[in-house]
Amino acid sequence: MSAQEWADVLPRLAERVAADTGRDLAAVEAFLDACYHADPADVDVDELVAVLAPTMAKLMGPTLLDVLTRMERLAREDRLPCLAPLVLGILPRVVAAALVAERGRAADGCG
Repeated sequence: MSAQEWADVLPRLAERVAADTGRDLAAVEAFLDACYHADPADVDVDELVAVLAPTMAKLMGPTLLDVLTRMERLAREDRLPCLAPLVLGILPRVVAAALVAERGRAADGCG
């Protein structure tokens, strides 16, 4: 992603993440921008996951359920090539994001 593309994406992403997490918009935007420009080894991955998890769960949850429902209708031989990467790659991340979001709500006394 070019610097110009990131400059266009960052405000929208930060707004959505701040709304989903209840965090301060300016702090979210600054954190995401710092992560984008940082050396990957310097990024606090735990904090990045905590910041993005509620948004990822909200965005991916309904989509994932729709994909799984559609895949269920496919013949076994058509389903398996798609199912393995989904189960091994995407699904664990969505579940992890949902768990982080749920733990955050429980810690805030909302769960």
